Amino acid sequence: SLSGILVYLLFDFLDRVDEFISSKVSLTSILLYFTFKIPMILSQIMPGIFFISIIILFSILYNRNEIIAILSGGIYFRRLIFFILSISVFISFLHFAVIQEAGSYGMFKSAEMWKKYVRNKELIKNDIYNKWLIDKDKVIHFERFNLSTNKGTSIKVYEVDFSNNKILRYITGDSFVYNKERIIIDKAWIFAPHSFSKEQVKQVNLKAQIDFKSLATLSSDLPQEALSFTQLTKIIEVFRKNGISVEELLATWYGKYAYSFSIIILSILGVIIVYYLKNVYKSLLLGLGLIFSYYTLFVIGSTLAKKGVLFPFLGGWLANIIFMFLILPYLFKILKE
Repeated sequence: SLSGILVYLLFDFLDRVDEFISSKVSLTSILLYFTFKIPMILSQIMPGIFFISIIILFSILYNRNEIIAILSGGIYFRRLIFFILSISVFISFLHFAVIQEAGSYGMFKSAEMWKKYVRNKELIKNDIYNKWLIDKDKVIHFERFNLSTNKGTSIKVYEVDFSNNKILRYITGDSFVYNKERIIIDKAWIFAPHSFSKEQVKQVNLKAQIDFKSLATLSSDLPQEALSFTQLTKIIEVFRKNGISVEELLATWYGKYAYSFSIIILSILGVIIVYYLKNVYKSLLLGLGLIFSYYTLFVIGSTLAKKGVLFPFLGGWLANIIFMFLILPYLFKILKE
C-alpha cells in the first residue's frame, strides 16, 4: 500500500513539478498539495491492494502447507471464506465511511490548490450562467448570478398550475437579489395570461429554495468524485426539487457504493484464485490481469452512465455485477465441498 502511494506520488510529482516551479509556488504549498493527494490515492488503490494481499497471504499459507494442516484438522475451507468475508465487510465499510470521504476531501483540496497557485483561478467560480430551475409551482430562468453579491441579471419566473397545465403569472426583470430563500426582483413586469393584463411594479418578493452554491460547484471543473457522499446526496436531493437532471450525479453516487463493495467481491475472488491455482506466481499474474479488468469495467460503466447510455445504478455497479457472475459458480462449488 505504501509503495503504491509512493509510486503514484512520484509520477504525479514528475508530471507537475515543472508547472509548480514556473508558477513560483512555494515549497510548503507543493508539499501540502501532495499531502492532500495521499488519502485520494489510498482510496483509489485500496481495493486492488487488499485483493493482491489476499492472494499473497493465501499463497504463502498454501506453500507452507498451513492451509492443508487447517483442513486436515476438520475445518472446512468455507469457514476460511467466511472469515475473509467478515474482514472484507469491515474493510469495505471503513473504506466507504472514512477513507473514501477523506479521499474526496483530498481531491477537492488538491484541485483547489492547483487552480489557485498554478492556474491563478478559483476552482469554484462566483458566476453561474443561463440556468433553468423548478421550485414547486415556479419555473425559473436567469442569465447570470454572482455568489459573492447574491445578485443576478435577466430573470424570468413562470408561476404554473401543473395540475391544469396553466401559466398563472409570468414575472420578469433585469436584475434580482436572492436572500434568505427569497427572490427579490426590482422593477418587475408581471404578465397574467388568463386576464391578458400586464403591469410594472417597483418590487416583487417570491419564495424559492435554490442552492446556488451547489449549482456553482457542479458548473466548475471539479470532478464529481471530489464531492463526498454526503455532499452528493444533498445536491441530488436539491437538484431533484429544482427539476435539474441528476443522472450524471447518480452515476457517481452509485459508483461510491460500488467501489467500496468491490473490496468484498475482490477478496472472495482472491481466495478462489489461490484455491484453484495454489501457485503464488500464477495467482498473482491472473490477479493483476483481473484487477486491471475490473478497473477498466468500472470506468466504462461510470462513463456510459454519465453519458446516459446506461441507468446510473447499472453503470455504477457494472464491474461488480460482471465479477459477481464470474465468481459465484466457483464459490458455490467450493462451499459444497
